[in-house]
Amino acid sequence: MSISQCILALVTMCLVQSTVDQGTWNVNVKSPVQVLQGMTATFNCSFEHPYQGIRSSNIAAMWLKYPCENTSPILYSNDRPNNDGVTFIGNLETKNCSLQINDVRINHTETYCFRFEIKDKDQWTGRPGVTLTVKARPSKPIISLSSELVDGVKTKLTCTSSEIDEQVNFILVWHYLNGEFLKKHRSTLENRKLNSNLDFTPSFRDHNKSIKCSVVSRVYSFEDETVKILKVKYAPKNITIQVNSRSRQEIKEYDWVSLTCASNSNPEATYTWTKREKSFNTKNGTLVFESISPSDSGIYHCTAKNYLGNQSSEAVEIRVQYAPKNITTHMEGKSKMEIKEGDDISFVCTSQSYPDANHSWYKKKEDDDQIMALNSTKGTLLLHNISRRDSGLYICTASNYLGNKTSEDWQITVYFKPSQINLTQDGMSFHCITEANPPAMISWNSTGTVTEVHNDTWTISTLIFQTMASGCVSCQAQNRFGFINSEEQCFKSTQGALVLIVIVGSFAAILLLLGIFLWIQKKYMIRGKKMEDDSQCVIHTEMQNLPEINQTNNSDVVYENLLTSEHDERKLTFSKKHSGNALVYASLRFPYVNKIKKAARSNSIQAKPRDAQVTASADVALYDNIPLFKTINTELGAACHDPEETTHYACINVDNLKGQTASKIKQ
Repeated sequence: MSISQCILALVTMCLVQSTVDQGTWNVNVKSPVQVLQGMTATFNCSFEHPYQGIRSSNIAAMWLKYPCENTSPILYSNDRPNNDGVTFIGNLETKNCSLQINDVRINHTETYCFRFEIKDKDQWTGRPGVTLTVKARPSKPIISLSSELVDGVKTKLTCTSSEIDEQVNFILVWHYLNGEFLKKHRSTLENRKLNSNLDFTPSFRDHNKSIKCSVVSRVYSFEDETVKILKVKYAPKNITIQVNSRSRQEIKEYDWVSLTCASNSNPEATYTWTKREKSFNTKNGTLVFESISPSDSGIYHCTAKNYLGNQSSEAVEIRVQYAPKNITTHMEGKSKMEIKEGDDISFVCTSQSYPDANHSWYKKKEDDDQIMALNSTKGTLLLHNISRRDSGLYICTASNYLGNKTSEDWQITVYFKPSQINLTQDGMSFHCITEANPPAMISWNSTGTVTEVHNDTWTISTLIFQTMASGCVSCQAQNRFGFINSEEQCFKSTQGALVLIVIVGSFAAILLLLGIFLWIQKKYMIRGKKMEDDSQCVIHTEMQNLPEINQTNNSDVVYENLLTSEHDERKLTFSKKHSGNALVYASLRFPYVNKIKKAARSNSIQAKPRDAQVTASADVALYDNIPLFKTINTELGAACHDPEETTHYACINVDNLKGQTASKIKQ
């Protein structure tokens, strides 16, 4: 501190200006006040007067320049509307008269006094007042470089401030980047110009960072600074790759995707993208996929380059998610597709997808288009001890959250040796049936006509014998996987049985024809009965083994109305009186005999359709050849049992009449 400054400080500390009128009027200020140009000068001031309750509106206050007379220039007055650059910061009611001068200039260096006047009372001026000293303000520091800043190359930074007041102690201070104070510097003052040099070795990390130089006066609490952004040139350092897509979370097939490569470099680097051996040149380091596909998946890296050097990024992997495709199926552990019954088989289903797909196996039902889910593990279907029932169509479905894909139908054929064989007989035809895959060939241990039919896995062979001889038959079924023999089946000659079959068949045919004939004759009988004028009794009698009746030449023939049969065979026909030789049965007329009248009438009346008989008296021997008879009518007609008639008709069985003497019976 200079001698003049010490004297000024002593005067300031010792001088307390006051003017006392009977101890009631006074102005108190602190002096001197020193500021730097452009700063704000503050006059701290208070005053006193002997009156109580004086309002501020009744006090006229002003600050005057030295010599502080009525004719002195006015710095401030509360009666003026404008006081440019000057602000009254006191309060007259509290007797505070403080004042501020903003943005002081060198010409503000002066002595100022506060003067106040109470209307209708008195006035007072505080002398000698406040001495204001304005020092020159240093210029804003300027930072300059001795050369271009290059990563790792030592250089010199210079900070300069001019217009330095030599009476004020100013220094230059360096602040680096994050505010760290740099001590390795020195300041020199020459011709009111302050300089400071800083030895500096920049790093690429310093690029675009700030360095600050300040001119500081601690006495005046002054600091003015300059900040410079460092531009350090360096080869590409630290880069990064940013992946952007519309989905933001996952990259899916057909998405828009961009890969952005960035690095720290000065001057700005150019970028090249590389995927394996393929390169992509880009203007701003951004590689864009308008519609990304699974083939774009892979490992990418980029290279940044400028004239100072180059650097490559770490690799980034792009994995495009997509629904399953290219689904394939194969059999594990097989060089060919021949599957034998009893094998343990693994069917494997694979596909291309991301994320990995879940694989499910299904078997198609034969009768409809429905499918049946099968148990599988991670795309592998294990069929243990496979059987022929496992043959059929199989499909595999691969699915993830993006979609699914189904394989083509896969035909699985299970081969097996003949497992069972059945031999059956139908007359002289023998049928041998077996199931095998591939179809079996059937051989016989007997000769004959053989026909064979194949239907899928079934084989039916038929053996037909041409002779009736007895014998035994067996068959064998064989394919390339094995063979099986049937049980032997023996049979006897069928010639006798064939004759019996012919006889039984002929007899059945005769019975059928006889039934048809009787049905037709019955229709004719009913029709004739309705048309006949007289009411002759038509009686149907069943005859058995009726022999041919021999007629005698005796003119007295009592059997003149007995019509004979032309056949010895049993026949059923219908009879009317005088109906011709086609009759098997006859009506016999008996004369009225007194001895048997009662018995004959009684018997004729009592004749019934079932098991009726004619009963003669003991002395009538000529009737002993009349056997029992039975009628087939529902009931005899009235003419057959009318008691007024002299004759009766009876339906008789005339068996064994041959050789009888007709003369025994008289009309």
